[in-house]
Amino acid sequence: MSAGRGSPLAWLPNAVTSGNLLLGFFSILASLRGLRAGAASGDFAVACWLILWATLGDVLDGKLAKLLHAGSEFGMYLDTFADAVTFGMAPAVLLYAAFLARPGGSPFQALAPLAYFLAACFRLARYNVQTQSGPRFGFVGVPTPTAAIIAATLYLSAARIAVAPEGVAALTALVALSMVSPFRYPALKGLKGREIGVVLVLLAATVGGALRWGTPPTVFVLFTTFALGWGLLWVPSRHLWVPGVRPGD
Repeated sequence: MSAGRGSPLAWLPNAVTSGNLLLGFFSILASLRGLRAGAASGDFAVACWLILWATLGDVLDGKLAKLLHAGSEFGMYLDTFADAVTFGMAPAVLLYAAFLARPGGSPFQALAPLAYFLAACFRLARYNVQTQSGPRFGFVGVPTPTAAIIAATLYLSAARIAVAPEGVAALTALVALSMVSPFRYPALKGLKGREIGVVLVLLAATVGGALRWGTPPTVFVLFTTFALGWGLLWVPSRHLWVPGVRPGD
């Protein structure tokens, strides 16, 4: 999201986007190294953290583009390519290499990461088309950075326990479906005052519960359930409990 002509610092958002693209590339390399080295390799954790750092950069490049008035069509396409690699291909390779590349596995296990990658590309293409047709509240389908966080934190939370490949494949397919679903998921931008209050309460309750009782797998389950499920209820019911919101907004 970058590279306009009006600012001498317009190259900064593009540089951040390019950095995200490289983080995705290096994450893929780390996953492939882990695949060769075996399950005990620390390369998978490196691949996860590279993806997670890239989610911060994905927020930063958009903020910089707006701050510097440096948005452009070039930046939009570059951002899309970076997201396809870092939040589409890199998590798919991670899931396959860390969990699903097992001898004798079912075809479903091997095809689930492919479905994830294709769904991420479809989700990004649909987002670009819908953005050009006019802004609406939230996102259609789970955003690719959210899906990538689920993939990365799955490994980090389950690194020391046995995880069934069938369960990972099923979760991967579910996340893929959520990205291409027609359900609209809320975005922080555009939330009304009452919604912000609810989000803060939920966030505080989640953090407090995680600090008091949570283990990494428990926190992962809570986060994943919320990330995939809140769009099913929040947006369809907004007009019932948020002042000033009409059905279909």
